[in-house]
Order: sequence, then structure tokens, then C-alpha cells
Amino acid sequence: MTGKLLITFNAGSSTVKIGLFAQGPKGAERIGKGMIDFRRAPLRFTLSEGPDTFDIALEAKAGDELHEIVSEAFSRLSWHFDLDSIAAIGHRVVHGGDGFAGPVRLDDDAIAAINALTPLAPLHQPQGLRLIRALQRLRPKLPQTASFDTAFHRGHADVVCRFAIPRALHNEVE
Repeated sequence: MTGKLLITFNAGSSTVKIGLFAQGPKGAERIGKGMIDFRRAPLRFTLSEGPDTFDIALEAKAGDELHEIVSEAFSRLSWHFDLDSIAAIGHRVVHGGDGFAGPVRLDDDAIAAINALTPLAPLHQPQGLRLIRALQRLRPKLPQTASFDTAFHRGHADVVCRFAIPRALHNEVE
């Protein structure tokens, strides 16, 4: 691998999907993907690198914090990738509310704003926040960004945004 490594995380309610990308002269190229599955005990970490797939039982246990799980997953990733070359980590976050119209670098204020939106995505937002905090703890100097599902929908025409919402409900929030 040449260049820097980018890692993306997509936290769901029961899994975390991971993408690994090498920055090269022609842009970013996916060089691996992984998934942490919280639905089974022991927790499973699946890693695909080219044609090879590895299914690894994790020793870390599921809990309120993901630090131990992320630390163990990074340890396993380091067997295949140069984690010292990570340039940044990106997260897919479900709900950005009205405050996030595009990607944002994560700092304490952004994380607090994302946390305040938890009632709007109660299955996914808490898991994403736990992951962001675990990575802050594991790699505190590494820049993290978030991209929001709701930002994708911001450019739609008003009729598309309001299509399935009763007029009374829409008017209530105006």
C-alpha cells in the first residue's frame, strides 16, 4: 500500500461495518473491509482483504463502551494494514438534524450536537457515538469526520420532502 490509510465506520444497531482505503495518486482505493457483529457471542470480527476473508472471535465483550472492542479490532487490523499511516477516520451518522448540511470534523461541540439528536435515531445514533468516543480514546490525535444520512436529503425539492408527511404535521414544525 502506498500513501495514507483512510478508515470509514458505519455503525448500525447490531453491527459496525468498516472500510479501509488507500490514498494514492488516482484517489482512494478500497483495500479491505470488515464488520464487527454484536449479534453473536463471542463477538465476531470479519475482515476481507482482497480474495481472503478472516472470521475472528473477539475476546472483548459487548458493553456500554466500545473501547476494548475497537482496540482489539485495531490490533487484528494491524496484522494486515499499517495503522500508523491512518490519515483520518470517517463515520456515517444517521441523523444530523438541521445543524449538519454536510460532512463535519468531529470535535466536542459537534459530538454534543450529534448526541442531542439521539431521540431522532435511537437505534443507530448511540452506537455511532460510542464508536466515535472509543476511537477518540484509542487515537486521540487522529482526525475524525462525520457524514450524515439526513444531509443527503437536504437538496430535495419541497414536494419530495413533504410527500409522506401530513400537512398538519409539516406546518407544526414551521
